[in-house]
Amino acid sequence: NGDPPLDAELVARLAPIQEAAEPRGRGVWSGGLSVQGFSQRSYDQLLDVSSSFLETVQATALTNVAAVVGKDPARARIGIIAEAAQIVWLDAYMVGLLDGSEPIELPSFRA
Repeated sequence: NGDPPLDAELVARLAPIQEAAEPRGRGVWSGGLSVQGFSQRSYDQLLDVSSSFLETVQATALTNVAAVVGKDPARARIGIIAEAAQIVWLDAYMVGLLDGSEPIELPSFRA
C-alpha cells in the first residue's frame, strides 16, 4: 500500500499510553456522569457515539505515529487537524452530558 512500516519501538511506547486511557475513560463514566433519565434509545445512541469517538481517537493516534515514523508532514497535519476537531467536539459533548438540563439530548453533528 506504499505506507512505511511502523517502527516497533514507537508502537511499543504507544501501548502504555493506550492502557492508561482506559481508566481515564472509566473515570469519566463513574465520576459525576449519570445516565439516569436517558431513554433506552438515547442511551444506545450514547454508547454508539462514545465508541465511535474512541475509534476515531485510535485512528488519529495511529495517523500521528505513522507521520512520525514516515517523516510525513502532510500526514502529521491530518493528525493535528483531527486532534483539534476532537478536542472541540469532546468539550461540547461533555458539557452536554454534564449540564443536567432537561431534556437530556445527545450532541448532534451539523454540516
